[in-house]
Amino acid sequence: VERFSDDTACVATDILVDTLWAASGADEEARQVAADYLLHCVGHASREAKRGIAGASASMLVAHKSMPKSLLLRRAVELLQKTLEAWDSVALQVGENTSRSVGGVFDDLLAGQNLPALLTAALAVYRNGEASACSLLRLMFRLEEQTSKSSFVHEWVSVKRLNQLERIDPPPAGSEMCAPALHADFKRALTLPVMPSS
Repeated sequence: VERFSDDTACVATDILVDTLWAASGADEEARQVAADYLLHCVGHASREAKRGIAGASASMLVAHKSMPKSLLLRRAVELLQKTLEAWDSVALQVGENTSRSVGGVFDDLLAGQNLPALLTAALAVYRNGEASACSLLRLMFRLEEQTSKSSFVHEWVSVKRLNQLERIDPPPAGSEMCAPALHADFKRALTLPVMPSS
């Protein structure tokens, strides 16, 4: 994929999402191959394909949160983060301010997902040594702060979860810079009032 600079390198993006990454019962090795391709091409995916990438990645994360870190789990974390970033970037470029003022990228991209369970899974995966989960958690904090309605991240944060985070010492290799920033996100969330649901 990296040898090409134009869209021709990513023409199979939507097909790979439907037939491999988001397909039920897909072989793990095939999913890993698809993930490597999708990490480069997620920005070229259609809106529905992005939903498929994000939904499948979130489901894998929740289903495998108690597993030791693995390449497939890492790819699921990385793909979820990249898809959230790509979706948010497109919303900014086309001026979809209504998306941000209502429920933000989560309502658009992860509708139907149990978002608190996803956060719990991301924290569990991070505690199990997957450094990329730290960046994913930080991104979810940031994206929620861009909306006026969503407050599930701040409702999810608790002293117990902060204590769990503080017991990750030392932080997984690769998250040394992210870890203190995530800790600050948790502490800030605990001190901010939760907005009532409307």
